[in-house]
Amino acid sequence: MQCTECLLDQPLDQFYRDTRTTKIVYKKRCKSCGHKRYLIRYSKENQVKHICVVCKREFSVNVKYCPNQVFCSTKCAGEGKATLDYSKSYFNNIKSWIDGLLLSDIHIRPEGSFSWNVKHLEFAQFIADKLKCYDPYLKQQKNGMWSGRTRVHPDIKKVREEWYPQGKKIVPVNVAINKESLLAMYIGDGHLHKRTGRITIATLAFSEEENKKLANSITELGIPTRIIPASKNKQEQYYLYFNRPSAEILLNFLGMSPIKCYDYKFDMPDREVNREYQRRKRRERIEKREELGSKNN
Repeated sequence: MQCTECLLDQPLDQFYRDTRTTKIVYKKRCKSCGHKRYLIRYSKENQVKHICVVCKREFSVNVKYCPNQVFCSTKCAGEGKATLDYSKSYFNNIKSWIDGLLLSDIHIRPEGSFSWNVKHLEFAQFIADKLKCYDPYLKQQKNGMWSGRTRVHPDIKKVREEWYPQGKKIVPVNVAINKESLLAMYIGDGHLHKRTGRITIATLAFSEEENKKLANSITELGIPTRIIPASKNKQEQYYLYFNRPSAEILLNFLGMSPIKCYDYKFDMPDREVNREYQRRKRRERIEKREELGSKNN
């Protein structure tokens, strides 16, 4: 074997075969130059032919480092060791939930698995229950947050191609907007303003055009929706916005909260509280104008 940096021959016992990448790598640093890098492998050194147990393709490996190799690639290794049936599709049965969760709190990792990181265990378990067919598992982080991840499956890789065409999340053309997806969106990123009764859903990761598309799709369900900028100084991020009447329609459409930790998002404040809040704001504006007028005079 040769080091890729100094090109000096090294003892074979300094290297091993990585079964995930099928490459020969250092056990330790090169004794000559100190670099810990991949090696130049002689193509015919200790090569023995094997048959991949997954794709049945013939391949060759160096038996000194990997005498019992049964997979020809990382893809076949993942499929061969998978706990899920790769020949079966689960996506169509839960598409609405997946679309709604992707619009809020879950992401798709490059290898083809769903992942999420949320504050409440109850919500983390709620997501895991909706994605049960992909064998999810949960873990508590050091900061108290709860993270979850599913197993890898070809279904999820196909979904990633639609939602992350250039590595950045977008809203695909065929996204489902219905009661289930809207409920998942609202639980994850919705906010009910306790004084005004208005609702916003934080869709900040999506463009203005994508937010308009979501707003139009929700309006078609009979729930008037518009978008508002996240701040006056930063116009490129937007919320979905529901005024008080639209918020009441939305909550009636969604029904009761499916998890207790977010019951407060479904508790519409009394109208009298809203009226008193509006009166107080009106008095403050009048007093401010009078104060500015007196200063100018």
